[in-house]
Amino acid sequence: MCRAKVTSGGILTPEDKTKVALCSWECFTEYQKSPAAKKMHARMQRADLTERKERLKTMEDHIKTAQRNFNAYIRARDKNKNCVSCGRPLTVKNPKTSKNYGFDCGHYISRSLSGKGSSKYRFHPKCCAGQCKRCNKHSAGNFVEMRKGMIERFGIEHIESIEKDNEERKFTLSELQRISEVFANRARLYNKIFRASKASKENND
Repeated sequence: MCRAKVTSGGILTPEDKTKVALCSWECFTEYQKSPAAKKMHARMQRADLTERKERLKTMEDHIKTAQRNFNAYIRARDKNKNCVSCGRPLTVKNPKTSKNYGFDCGHYISRSLSGKGSSKYRFHPKCCAGQCKRCNKHSAGNFVEMRKGMIERFGIEHIESIEKDNEERKFTLSELQRISEVFANRARLYNKIFRASKASKENND
């Protein structure tokens, strides 16, 4: 904000989020050279680039983004649980690196069951569970044991109902954008709760 009195002939910068009132064009010229103006300009350029990238996205790109955010939610939700197939702790550490092996979002009904990118249950929270990489990638999902684990978690009625329903499902652009937003927010919330719980436990110890 210009410290001089801004009259009817003043200048208002075009920034959407943080408009700056300036008393004259001379003041505006000086403002453009300031670190604050350069920082704001860089932020606007990043926002413009993000918007243009979003417009150039294909449906396949939107599906991938939605799937990535959904998978992140399932991993956040099941972080403290065991592998749905083999019962192995999902947070087990690699003795060589002292880091978690990591785990995947295991889909009980394959995402490509009804055709590429059209599975009805690819974004269904009760059709997925945290699964260790050994079962998910190296044992083809360890399907028999996974079914047992899914029944234990979600009930046999639900599992049998989704097994019988192989209807093809195509998502619209607005649906994919909403799915992506919702599960990204849920993943952040679960991770926040997990961090708070972990910190509380460490303080109590």
